[in-house]
Amino acid sequence: MKILVFNAKDSEMEYLKEWGQRNKVQLDYRTYSLKKDNLDEIEGYDSICLHQSKHLKDEEIYKGLAKYKMNHIATRSIGVDMFDFDLAKKYGIEIYNTAGYSPSAVAEYSLMLGLMLVRNYKKTMRAMDDRSFAPKLDFLGREIGSMTVGVIGLGNIGMTAAKKWHGLGAKVIGYNRSPKESDFVDMRASIDEIFEEADLVSLHLPLTEETYHMVDERRLSLMKKGSYLVNTSRGDLVDTKALIEALESEHLAGAGLDVLEDELSIFAKRDLTEEEINKHYFGQLEKMDQAIVTQHIAYFTDNAVRDMVNISLDSIYKNLNK
Repeated sequence: MKILVFNAKDSEMEYLKEWGQRNKVQLDYRTYSLKKDNLDEIEGYDSICLHQSKHLKDEEIYKGLAKYKMNHIATRSIGVDMFDFDLAKKYGIEIYNTAGYSPSAVAEYSLMLGLMLVRNYKKTMRAMDDRSFAPKLDFLGREIGSMTVGVIGLGNIGMTAAKKWHGLGAKVIGYNRSPKESDFVDMRASIDEIFEEADLVSLHLPLTEETYHMVDERRLSLMKKGSYLVNTSRGDLVDTKALIEALESEHLAGAGLDVLEDELSIFAKRDLTEEEINKHYFGQLEKMDQAIVTQHIAYFTDNAVRDMVNISLDSIYKNLNK
């Protein structure tokens, strides 16, 4: 059995090699992503394992995958919005993700962003850089035990985050498309109720046509004055223009974002000019004391990377041995 691994990263190599040796499978590596112009490299392999940031929406790619008999492929990510599943179905290609990888990685990161917001971390650190050590009124924080945290999307990650917020003393309310029972989350019947009641809203949803810009001007206006938004899921869940306006007007006290609309034009490029950065949403948010933006890194822990490698390759191995 031979599997070609695209976009293999240094952080994954230990786990990739361990998996290959354990299962006696030949793994070959590419440090770049799959694209239309390198499709011929998959010839002779039984399957491919991807970690795509760029979208695979071109029909020629799926036609090429079918040509080389790639009936089962896997992505080392939980997100699958980079694929076109209609085209995959048309050409008989099944795509597997890594649902089930360590949920604590993203859950803990979402808490970290929330805690940084409510304790005005960015303002205090900028004051430290300026050697201004005296406490100021705008450093005044809030305690989690006096807050209501709303979690939207109660899959493995969302439920883990909800449990951790509850453990810190917050009242936790939640919404999930399929109702769930929990002794630490008070369920709500609609997303709007979460926005109306919560002091902090944390998003844990996939990107679909239904969830695109689900956090828009209307929903932001439902939020309490002085509340917070955390997004560690997908940037396009949030209408960033509307979010920036809500922050500038001080309707929202803060936003913690590990993901951002059009993030690849910033996070996936090298040698960016300051002019390019300033024109992007990132440049606007970076200047705000009440906004914290990181580079889509919430998943990046040793446990999660190991899980993503093993789950993706296990799914290929299982299907090829049917």
